[in-house]
Amino acid sequence: MPMPICVCFYNGTKEQHERQVLRLSDAYEGEGDIEVKVTMLNINYGKNQHMMDACEPLKEYAWLVHAVRRHQSEKMDLDAAVDAVLDEMPHEFVIKIFLLENRAEVKSMFLTEYNEEKVMEKERQEGHQERNIEVILSAR
Repeated sequence: MPMPICVCFYNGTKEQHERQVLRLSDAYEGEGDIEVKVTMLNINYGKNQHMMDACEPLKEYAWLVHAVRRHQSEKMDLDAAVDAVLDEMPHEFVIKIFLLENRAEVKSMFLTEYNEEKVMEKERQEGHQERNIEVILSAR
């Protein structure tokens, strides 16, 4: 039987390596009974080119996300950015027909992903603040 592996894709906005192994234990202090390893593959535009060349829809998705972020950096709101990118997407893209037929869902996905990233960052900051308070209280 083949050994199971766990892989996740990363397309966040922070700079990350093309490939890295994440360990559950790195998120906690002390020792636990369980260790989980996940191989994270960066699927941002321009990363992991060999993988993108082998999977055209993934390459096109990376382009889509990159283009939406580029439009947003030009002070365009998210809804307008998604519309603009879907309209300018090359006709030969395999995923174009699907995305155009499901435009509302595509917009919803971007909005959810955008908000989730903000929420996760806020939770990380709050977690760091709580740990700092615990350290201060335990030092007393």
